[in-house]
Parts: sequence; C-alpha cells; structure tokens
Amino acid sequence: MIRPTRTYTRLQEAGVELASSIYQRTPLVADTFLLDAVTWCCGKRTDLEILEVGTCRGVSSAILAQRGRVLTIDKETRHGVGDALKALDVGARVVRITGPQELVRPLVRGTFDVCFIDATHNYENGMRDFAFAVAHTNNVIFHDYCKDHPGIMAAVDEIHRKHGGAFQLFDCFAALRGLNG
Repeated sequence: MIRPTRTYTRLQEAGVELASSIYQRTPLVADTFLLDAVTWCCGKRTDLEILEVGTCRGVSSAILAQRGRVLTIDKETRHGVGDALKALDVGARVVRITGPQELVRPLVRGTFDVCFIDATHNYENGMRDFAFAVAHTNNVIFHDYCKDHPGIMAAVDEIHRKHGGAFQLFDCFAALRGLNG
C-alpha cells in the first residue's frame, strides 16, 4: 500500500485542488518523484534557482520552493494558484510572471540550476519550451513523459539525442542533465 507523503497530506488538508496537478498521474507521491529528479540534476542543495514553465495552480511551484527560489511563468492565472504556496508556507520563495509568451519570456534573465516544464503537452510546445529553458540552464525536467502524451515523449527523446547529457526517468518525470545548448 502506498502511503501519501507528508507534502501531499498537508496540501490535501489545506483543501488545495490536486486533480489537475502533478498528483493527477501519480497520486499521493508525485512530489517525491519530482524532488528526486531535482536531486539527480542538482544534488541536495536547498538554495537552488529554479525556473518553472507552466504553473497551473502552483502545486509544483510550492513543492519546488522547498529546494530553492522559483521563478514560474504561465500564460494565465488560475483559480486557487496561491493555495499550495500558503499550505506549504513557501510563498516568499516563489515569483510568478503571467502573460503572453512574447511578453513574459523576455523578462526572464540569468541562469538557473534547473527548469521544470509542465505546460502544453504536445511536441511543438515542448520543443519551444525546451529552447527557452536551455538558454537559462543545462538541466531540464519534463512532466508527463508517458503514453498519454506522445508529443512530450517524442520531444524529450529528440532533445536527448540532439543535446546529449544524461537522461533519467522518475515515474512520469523525465530529467535531462548536463545538456549542451
């Protein structure tokens, strides 16, 4: 029997909407897989600079903020986006930028230890999100590397072939580290 993680329990007790989050595919323990992928990419540091593409309600932002500061971008604000940040008491570690890609992406500057991509789940957008991410980091984690999202699988596989680096799966999280841009 799989037991829920402490993070999952805290989010659930706070009434955070988890149905359309990373927990949708891997109930109870998705945070463990995501953080294991971050550790594989960056080690156990807790002062990471993390870029997130695709925020939805902020569940993964809140989980990632346990390992460092998160800059997260998305095209729109969704209902309940701050609930997870509040439940895990990490709101001060997350900066959200919302708006059209052509306006938001130029605002992102500098380098990051890792980028987590969980936005539109098709090949074209996955490749576009990667091209944006690799300009800021050589470690990228994609969510939903699974049969339900063949475009993401194809994009990640192509990225790995073309850009090298190491590849590791953590359930449906595909981690690529040491990529050459």
